[in-house]
Amino acid sequence: MLRQIFEESLGSAPAWARELSFHDYFGIRHRKFSEQLAAILAQSEERVTVNRNVREIQINFGGDIDQACQFARTVPDFVLKGRFADTVRLDLEALEKEMGIGVNGARKSFWARLFGR
Repeated sequence: MLRQIFEESLGSAPAWARELSFHDYFGIRHRKFSEQLAAILAQSEERVTVNRNVREIQINFGGDIDQACQFARTVPDFVLKGRFADTVRLDLEALEKEMGIGVNGARKSFWARLFGR
């Protein structure tokens, strides 16, 4: 809207008044979550369990329910599968395909480790 006003009154919009794409807006809106998740994946792999069979990633906050609740509030709705006590469940497919966040380095689920998957 503001860009249109500039175009109407000035003849053209200034270079800094560019249109925001969905990805620009999405990146701004979910930056805090992306940064927190990247830190967890890089520093605390033992807290992360990936289960590709159910397309889910579980993050355990080691008994800290408040921290789990605060983290869950930053998770985008389409990524959050649920939270129970100190564990937050995320949609693995949404993380990888829609947000472009890779979780390959995370610990595998018990059954995947047992069967070597």
